[in-house]
Amino acid sequence: MTEQKTDNPLEKETVLEIKDLCQYFPLRGSLYETLIKGVKRNIKAVDHVDLTLYRGETTGLVGESGCGKSTLARTIVRLYEPTGGEVRFLGFGDISKADGSVLAKVRHRMQMIFQDPYSSLNPSMTVRQIFYEILAVHKICPRSEMKSRTEELLNMVGLAEDAIDRYPSEFSGGQRQRIGIARAIAMNPDLLIADEPVSALDMSIQAQIINLLVELREKLKLTMLFISHDLRVVEYISDRVAVMYLGMIVEEAPTDDLFKKSAHPYADILIKTAPAANPKMKNFFSLIEGEIPSPINMPPGCRFHPRCPYVRGICKTELPQIREIDGRRRVACHFPLIS
Repeated sequence: MTEQKTDNPLEKETVLEIKDLCQYFPLRGSLYETLIKGVKRNIKAVDHVDLTLYRGETTGLVGESGCGKSTLARTIVRLYEPTGGEVRFLGFGDISKADGSVLAKVRHRMQMIFQDPYSSLNPSMTVRQIFYEILAVHKICPRSEMKSRTEELLNMVGLAEDAIDRYPSEFSGGQRQRIGIARAIAMNPDLLIADEPVSALDMSIQAQIINLLVELREKLKLTMLFISHDLRVVEYISDRVAVMYLGMIVEEAPTDDLFKKSAHPYADILIKTAPAANPKMKNFFSLIEGEIPSPINMPPGCRFHPRCPYVRGICKTELPQIREIDGRRRVACHFPLIS
């Protein structure tokens, strides 16, 4: 587990502040629904999310597949245009409505590592060409220094200098992810968003990449949003954890607090059913009953109530708003497991 930072927000510098962020994708209905009845349906992939990231901390974002984690990441960096809300980044203000010139400056200081290291690299370019293009476009260094800078970046992620003239297809999955990480840190970003960076890798390689990210965070003083469905990894690397369910943050807390005792039933069940690193030591808890509802037809009230073992009447009719409890965490639940 990484060393926990102070929990006093007054002593922290805010790097990223998300307020009421929404990302809705319109569904194409029938002609009758659209023209006659005027029905418009949306997939609420990200629904009124608030989240704050502080300087030097890693915030883990967890949840089942399809809960909106990757969509949130892509909306933050403006790969998707937000439906509503604000994304405030350092001194740039609200970048959710920023134009191209401002976005170019933002992306110099906000970088992303993608899940698939191969598809995120241009297969027709060598490592040298990939990095020279980045260094030139963003004016990181003069051309005379590009080779030494590229070799320095490769060395920082554990790759030999002779990798510089090879193509992505000549590397293993773990090596390609190292190249992706080196490319992300080439511009000395303030914020690094890692979207499932180890899920496509073999178990033997995952620990190496996670440890590399921890080392780089400490060395470069990075702030990181680390997205994963693997709670063991999130517990190891994160200072705080936000749990997402059907487009909403249902709990956010310091890592140690969350894994010691969760307030939201969904977070509690996720942690109790997470596979142990040693299968012989695994605790056999019952899995979450039922399937995750369709984002097209959200259940009324609390979105988790069809699967919640603690459901009561109000849960079926009224959506709980996220609120602070115990001075250290936020939870969206009518009847949290702690108060």
